[in-house]
Amino acid sequence: MIELGNFSLCLNVKSISKSAQFYKTLGLKVIGGKQEQGWLILHHANCIIGLFEGHIQRNLLHFRGCDIFETEKKLMERGLTPSTRAHIEECEHGGDGTPSMEFIDPDSNVIYFNTAPDEPSVELNINNLPSGKPDERLGRFELCLACINLDESIYFYERLGFDLIDGNPKDEGWAILKHSNGIVALYAKSDGHMNKDMILNFRGGDVKVITSDLKKKGITFTKVYKAGKNGGGSATLEDPDCNEIFFDTAPVEPVYEFNIERI
Repeated sequence: MIELGNFSLCLNVKSISKSAQFYKTLGLKVIGGKQEQGWLILHHANCIIGLFEGHIQRNLLHFRGCDIFETEKKLMERGLTPSTRAHIEECEHGGDGTPSMEFIDPDSNVIYFNTAPDEPSVELNINNLPSGKPDERLGRFELCLACINLDESIYFYERLGFDLIDGNPKDEGWAILKHSNGIVALYAKSDGHMNKDMILNFRGGDVKVITSDLKKKGITFTKVYKAGKNGGGSATLEDPDCNEIFFDTAPVEPVYEFNIERI
């Protein structure tokens, strides 16, 4: 197993104050960062989202906590070529002295690695999965990515260190992969599963209750709650930067109860 570190999604936002207020209203809690400097880190169950205004050019899949140079060596041995080789971000050139590197997946999504000098290597665990706690009511987080060539994308993420845990790539055009706290859902563009290249997906919560509570807090939904035929349901909204957030719970998917052996 390659230890990539803790997974988070870094969002390039236009207004840190508007985005911070939105995600805090959604139910995420601030666990790091300095809003006056244009960045914040928010957390909910297995979901970590970084908001950055003026620091990054585009959204990033982010891993931190691994040995950058050792991880680069192992990934290159698996046939992956970094778009930016492992290096120290020198302070005199605008960096902060941390090792970093970047890879680009087959659909041009950037995977960014960095680890602070005093940051210990992460210990992989499954203790941050959703539970019945009120502050984890949104459910399990998955980052959904649309893929031009699903097989090629699956192969990339497997070499990156993700494990294929679910899906039907051949007949239904989708696959779910997991590493540490990160879950990436890949969907073939040709099958029409997604209307955007990236969707933030929360699964397993009580969607009817979630939508009702968020509406009371002033959140507007682009697709209102729709109950499933045999239970469950779904709803869609957008954050201030038009990133789509999708809530859904399958009819047979128990609220807050997940099979750890499966995910």
